[in-house]
Amino acid sequence: MGRSKILKNRWRDTQKVIRLVQEKFRQEGYDTQLLMNFGDEYVLQVRDSTVSDTAGPVKWLCSATGSAAVATLVARRVASGGDVEIEAVGGKWLDKAAVMGVSMVVLWPLFVTSSIGMFRQNKLIGRLYDEMITEYLTV
Repeated sequence: MGRSKILKNRWRDTQKVIRLVQEKFRQEGYDTQLLMNFGDEYVLQVRDSTVSDTAGPVKWLCSATGSAAVATLVARRVASGGDVEIEAVGGKWLDKAAVMGVSMVVLWPLFVTSSIGMFRQNKLIGRLYDEMITEYLTV
């Protein structure tokens, strides 16, 4: 489940705002990655660092059971020039849905972990979106 919004005449603030949001999540212990695409789009990825700090089988298990939370925020310039579209979406959403579908029939304990993972991911998407909008309003 994603969220999006177009903000009028805010493109000039985008680089500053997205870096502030990135730093907030980094200080809270999340893994972050910021990408820029030809100057018209920024992509901020935020991932729960508890999964990335683990190694080997534990990391694979967290990923396979759908308990990892990943969110992506895209800020892109709208064709009109000064407007910016903010969109927050999840990563690995289809993985979680597939795990839930299989686990309902075969391995019901995975249903619980994938449900928790979907809840955590949705919560992270909402937080990322809200932080970005809040930062735009305070700049």
